[in-house]
Amino acid sequence: MVESFLDYVRSTYCPGWDCSMMWCHALLCLGLCSKKSDSYSSIELPTTAFPWSEYGCGCHDILNLTVDDILKIKNYAGPYIRTDVPFWEIGEQNFTRADQFIELVTKAQGIPVIVVRGWTDTLGVDKSDIKMTANMSREVRDEACLNLSYRLADRYRDKNVIFEGWNEPDHDSTTEGFHVSTGEDRWSALVSHLIAFGKGIRKANGITAFAPFMTLNETKCDRVEDVWRQTHEYFDYFSFHYYDDDVDKIYYYCKKFGDIVGSRSTICTEYGSQDTKDLTYYRKAAYAIKKGFTNFKSVILYVYDVNDDTSHKEKWEMRDRDLLWNVTHDSKP
Repeated sequence: MVESFLDYVRSTYCPGWDCSMMWCHALLCLGLCSKKSDSYSSIELPTTAFPWSEYGCGCHDILNLTVDDILKIKNYAGPYIRTDVPFWEIGEQNFTRADQFIELVTKAQGIPVIVVRGWTDTLGVDKSDIKMTANMSREVRDEACLNLSYRLADRYRDKNVIFEGWNEPDHDSTTEGFHVSTGEDRWSALVSHLIAFGKGIRKANGITAFAPFMTLNETKCDRVEDVWRQTHEYFDYFSFHYYDDDVDKIYYYCKKFGDIVGSRSTICTEYGSQDTKDLTYYRKAAYAIKKGFTNFKSVILYVYDVNDDTSHKEKWEMRDRDLLWNVTHDSKP
């Protein structure tokens, strides 16, 4: 009852304010609360490209690509190349896409990043020898997660793959969001899942990266920090996504998390904007991310296209490669 009342006070009298439970008590007692400014201190950010070796690009339409395509992408967008592998493909031992990805990126001498993403309650379960669904007990589900993660990393030993745990666990779609059984706390379940993921990947001597939340901002920072502090010992990289048109805001929150993760290697595996293709924005946003972290490794571009029906390869051929080159190079292609 008390927590419900405090939540009511927080949402009614200070929406958008950065108030912990302690500050809500202070609000009740003193009528005070600390509000984070709607504007962020301006910072001078370069509009030049930083080293090409610190950029990358997402490539999910992998079966339609060739080594020449990957070489072109690497040349234009940077060496970090990222794709997704769902748990149900690992459970089915269907490695057609993952094998193709590793083969192409290895031949192109790129740096492969694989993000492992979610399941639904039925997809792939019947064909999987290791089953993992939301309605399982947490212990059984975490054991399945550990075994599936190990299977994936063990297949690609010595390939220097960076394995990301659970794409955008704050996303609410059925294929992305972290789903749990009825009545189970979502975030504590995520913590135990990520620990199992980290253990499974490391059992095969793999490289682990944290589950990338969609955006680091005022609505999520406390949650991301809490999950990170409980799981960080299992991850070699702090990983995240960032979608925001305000570069000062991007820097503010990256600096905040830079202080939290310290010297841990950091990679932003998706950034971009649905609203602009402005070169200055992309350059400044990348620098805002880079400058926030002590041990920054890469920022991976996610380029939107107006035509959602267009495949990744067709998008690349139409326009994306020119934008990506201009972001990552100061010279013309």
